[in-house]
Amino acid sequence: MSTSANTPQNSFFRSLLEKERLHSDGTNFLDWSRQMGIVLRYERKEYVLDVPLPEQPTGDITSDDIAKYRKHLDDEHEVQTLLLSMMESELQKEFLYQNSYFIMNKLKKMFQEKARVERYKVIQDLLSCKMSEGSSVSTHLLKMFGLLRELERLNHHVEQSLATDIVLNSLPKSFFGIHYELSYE
Repeated sequence: MSTSANTPQNSFFRSLLEKERLHSDGTNFLDWSRQMGIVLRYERKEYVLDVPLPEQPTGDITSDDIAKYRKHLDDEHEVQTLLLSMMESELQKEFLYQNSYFIMNKLKKMFQEKARVERYKVIQDLLSCKMSEGSSVSTHLLKMFGLLRELERLNHHVEQSLATDIVLNSLPKSFFGIHYELSYE
């Protein structure tokens, strides 16, 4: 088995995961998945999530074929253990005897669609948010900024200029004191 799991740098990166166990409802799947990817990239084991475990080599094989297979098998065992240890117990029970490739694909199917729907609803709220005449600008801006932060949490970055345009568009025309229109000619 690889000794990389015992290095101080590796311990630091793995400690990042301790803050973020995957919840059984998947509400933190995007954050958890991103952090898991960072740790596995650092350890050079990210491939285990993208490449199914190969069949055990048979027949006319070289020592290089055996070494590659054993490395993948060792990396798989380490990654699977890490994935399971960073989940709440309900998910651990469901995936206890599955390999890493299967686990991540199943989790993506279970939770990415949910995150996409959640992101869509936040975008809908953001784009339909309009400040009423005479209402508090600061309250309105806090609501808008909260929605923008929620999009960030859902791994959907909104460029500063677009966020500014969306916020300005949500303000009543009387806020500007004059009527104006943007033209993209």
